[in-house]
Amino acid sequence: VVVTGNPGRNAARSVLYLRTLRKADAVLYDAAAVFAPSSRPAAAARASGLAGTWSTQVGPAFVQFLGNQASLPGTPKGAAAMAEFVDTVNPGTDCVPFSAPIYMLLPGFRSIEIRGDVVLIRGEDAAVERVVHLGATHAGATAGVQGHSVGRWEGAELVVDTTHFAAHRIGNGGALPSGAEKHLVERFALTPEGGLTYSFVLEDPEYLTATVTG
Repeated sequence: VVVTGNPGRNAARSVLYLRTLRKADAVLYDAAAVFAPSSRPAAAARASGLAGTWSTQVGPAFVQFLGNQASLPGTPKGAAAMAEFVDTVNPGTDCVPFSAPIYMLLPGFRSIEIRGDVVLIRGEDAAVERVVHLGATHAGATAGVQGHSVGRWEGAELVVDTTHFAAHRIGNGGALPSGAEKHLVERFALTPEGGLTYSFVLEDPEYLTATVTG
């Protein structure tokens, strides 16, 4: 009998996320088949393409947020917050990570895993794990640094809608805060060459006078 799976991070507990169970040439259990039933072949195909580990390339959107913050359309409240910013108020000193979309733009690696009606997006920086609930709503959600994310398929694209962001001192840039009304829509799409494109639409009426895209 051959078992494959992902071991839990807690060494004190003998737990494993079971992926496959085989005996001789027979497949006794396959998590991919369980979470991608034949009634949803199109979704399963898209999920298998997005799943994997991806390297983020620095582009114009990264500079827009963390290079020249003045390029963002800040409200008077946002401009005042940027003017008075000092490093001692940076949440990063308490190991609080950036929130999306900035977190998604940082250079490094991201992994995408499909588990039935949940998509897990993990980043190596600050060990962030974003949970995207497919086919769900934001009803009853609680606020958090990465907000509450729901997802849907539009053709070959995964669309992620996130609200319920907790207030963050630099949630919209290197010195620009984000507020409770922050709303983010992200799109993940495969390229013909096998790459992955990431785009977003960001709104935050408390600190941004206009929609920010990248």
